[in-house]
Amino acid sequence: MARFKVKIHTNRGVIEKEIDAADKVDAEQKATRAGTVISSRKVLDWSMGGLSFQDRQIFFTRLAAMLSSGVGAGDALRIIHDTFKGRIKSVTRELLMKIESGSDLPTAISEIGHPDFPDTTVALIKAGSQGGATATAIKEANKFEREMADIRKGSAKGLIGAFITFLLSVVFIAASIYYMMPKVMDSDMMKMSGDDVNIDWVMNLTDYIGIFMVVLLFIMVVLGFLGTIGKKIMPAMADRIILKIPIYKDLMLSQKNYISFYGMSLLVGVGVRMEAALALTYEATQPGALKEDFKLARDAVRNGQPWALAMKTIHDTDRAALSASLDREQVANALQSIADQYRDIYASRISLFVPMMQGIGSLFMMVAGIIMFGVTILPMMQMMTGML
Repeated sequence: MARFKVKIHTNRGVIEKEIDAADKVDAEQKATRAGTVISSRKVLDWSMGGLSFQDRQIFFTRLAAMLSSGVGAGDALRIIHDTFKGRIKSVTRELLMKIESGSDLPTAISEIGHPDFPDTTVALIKAGSQGGATATAIKEANKFEREMADIRKGSAKGLIGAFITFLLSVVFIAASIYYMMPKVMDSDMMKMSGDDVNIDWVMNLTDYIGIFMVVLLFIMVVLGFLGTIGKKIMPAMADRIILKIPIYKDLMLSQKNYISFYGMSLLVGVGVRMEAALALTYEATQPGALKEDFKLARDAVRNGQPWALAMKTIHDTDRAALSASLDREQVANALQSIADQYRDIYASRISLFVPMMQGIGSLFMMVAGIIMFGVTILPMMQMMTGML
């Protein structure tokens, strides 16, 4: 659908109206209901690329405030549409069209999806709205995205810096071995020095570093495969492997776990039966080991067994907390605590992972400097010593 600005001659004179339509002909046909069409033109949307983070924060804040006050979703969207410009206005118009076609607000947001609404934000809103608390879900999604943005803002720079340092060290090591060393060792003065020059230890160090780099790159490729393609073709098995890898498991799974447990805590909190809450959470959870856990927990409830003990991917302390909860309120609080725990774990692992990668990059750069010294300056120093 596109937006057209149509001039219409009516009993009140000439008016200008914006109409959503498939094409220009469709827009003019719709405009004839109000009068005689004089002219029409397509309204260009210059705000391409999706909602920015700042616009999305504003949009969700205003939308959640009106929903919390009892304003209907359609009315709230119309108010935003009439008072904002740019991409917010365009996205709001798209949401209104989907709602008028029969979709509810969370479904409409998910149908628009990326790049206006990130997948994590959509999943969080859908999970939270299942309990009937759409406004709360939007507030939490907005807060979660803001917290993640703050975390990534610092970590992205650190990871990029570490990656660049690693690449530079590889370039320096390769240049030292395959360019600088031949230039130095093939010079006439070095050939005259005979056995005075010996840099075998440098070559041995280079061999060991090369092997270490190859192993490290292999590990990175395997981890990358598990976290991307592996989770697509064999989600449950990939998750089980990832769960055995310290730090990496928290980086890859914590956000998904937070969304699932947060959604379930809202369902239980508003009075949804445990079996139904587990079934709904199972359906909303992305494929993987946690999704299978929710299925096993649902089946355990149906069989009259403790459902928390059926969940194998969560920590023993979390199973204990859920098992010890005596009523619905305690279960909801325990689920919320587990959700918050996964959110905090993700933040702490990011703060640990970035310095670790920076340290590895710095180590390789230091080794590159040693090798460069060993194949250029050191031979010259040995030659000078031999001549004295």
